Amino acid sequence: MLININGWVSKIPFIKKIYSRILNIILNSKKEFVVNFKNIRLFINIKDPIDKIIFYKNEYEEKQIKFLSDWIKKNKPNIFIDIGANFGVYSLRISKLFQMLKVIAFEPVLTTFNKLKMNIKINNLEKRIKTYNVGLSNTNGLKKMIALKRRGYIQSGGFSFNVPRRELNNEDVIQYHKSIKGDGVLKFNKKKIVIKIDVEGYENKVLLGIKNLLKNNKILLQIEIFNNNFKKINKLLLKQNFKLINKFHKTSDYFYINH
Repeated sequence: MLININGWVSKIPFIKKIYSRILNIILNSKKEFVVNFKNIRLFINIKDPIDKIIFYKNEYEEKQIKFLSDWIKKNKPNIFIDIGANFGVYSLRISKLFQMLKVIAFEPVLTTFNKLKMNIKINNLEKRIKTYNVGLSNTNGLKKMIALKRRGYIQSGGFSFNVPRRELNNEDVIQYHKSIKGDGVLKFNKKKIVIKIDVEGYENKVLLGIKNLLKNNKILLQIEIFNNNFKKINKLLLKQNFKLINKFHKTSDYFYINH
């Protein structure tokens, strides 16, 4: 089943009023299907919050992707690295827009990784996007991840290696996934590289594990930083000769450059 989407729910007042009714019909019939979205195909599950936004609003972090795309057009980097790729919206769209780019995607959660691989396949991008079913950290090994189950569903972007210091409850889902030190596989030198990091509060360990990558290459970095982590992460990046060039406060996305 292939569905073309254009944000009709958010644009038509009448449709907005019956949003919940439409959603219930979909959930009770076929909650998984393929959609055409921004020149790519995506296998989505309407229970997933990110998928729901894509399906009903025909958008996903459009300002961030436009900023990246404009920078790539102007600066012509060699590589795009997607750390915390989820099911691949960034990797797929960037790969479609810029065929000269080498795209590398990291996603530790197996169910989400399988969805990523499926999306790469239905877009015929297997030869252009290299994938790793691991998370990046400053050490190698199996690490605990936690996600919150909502209405019986674990969202694809909900897992984090950053386990909170609180008593866990029945809504918390614990899994163990492989992590590796990024510098162990990303051995590039004197390249222009775009990196996107979205790791739900674990960005400090990711950055510590790619010190050589950041030091030895010209980098544009898009990184999601939670408010309580900003001072720490900003200080770390400034020490590594990065400067902040743009920010999107509503989504906690920041853009840094080191050249």
